[in-house]
Amino acid sequence: QLHADPRMELYPANILENQYLRAEFDDSMQLIRLTDKETNADLITQPSGYFTLTMQNHRGATVFPGNSWVEGFTVQEHNLNLEGHVFITQKPAGSLRQSIRGSISYGKSVLKLEVALNQEARVLEYKVECDWHEDFDPACGIPALRFRLPLSKTVEKYIYKVPFGFLEREPRHHDVPAIGCGFAQLSRENARGIALLADTCYAYRGEENMLGLTMIRSSQDPDRYPEKGLHAFRIGVALCEPDVDQLALMSA
Repeated sequence: QLHADPRMELYPANILENQYLRAEFDDSMQLIRLTDKETNADLITQPSGYFTLTMQNHRGATVFPGNSWVEGFTVQEHNLNLEGHVFITQKPAGSLRQSIRGSISYGKSVLKLEVALNQEARVLEYKVECDWHEDFDPACGIPALRFRLPLSKTVEKYIYKVPFGFLEREPRHHDVPAIGCGFAQLSRENARGIALLADTCYAYRGEENMLGLTMIRSSQDPDRYPEKGLHAFRIGVALCEPDVDQLALMSA
């Protein structure tokens, strides 16, 4: 951002805000505070909304190493926002749409990100372009790209969109299938919560007051390099009620 004095350059805070929510990011593009302005509640007050490279176990006794269909437990997990090279490149701001753009490089892969908030919207929109080149390694495991959304409130229940409706599931330390929507209800009294939306990802996780999403998983059986190359995703972090019609409309 240019100052009136051309010898000075300003670095505005990484904040997206409208009449419904306020989202603050640090210089690694982690979401460090999310405020519901309608209830004046801080739903996130810790590093959240970050990407991880997870190495999964592949040596289960009943499967071929690196199997596409059997998810292994986590061996290592790296926060790419903290451990990668992060560059915030632009902060376009207009009356109808605000956004923060940047990139993260780690290992052999690069993420290009845009986080945006529209006027009168209750959804933070993440546009992700990934040039993925992480491969299965028998010594390290199966690499997977994940999005993590830890919450600062106790999650009362997790609800997922499934064929023909919605399904409540207990917290689980593994991914579960869902069609573009996982919802964390934060209060039994007013039932407000946060929905994690996705257009082309179906592996959700709800555990330990967190929502998560697996975006890419580089197995090696039956295809040796199934995920190499360019991928595009759209992710949403939405404030909403657990109303079936509202959730269905948001995740359409």
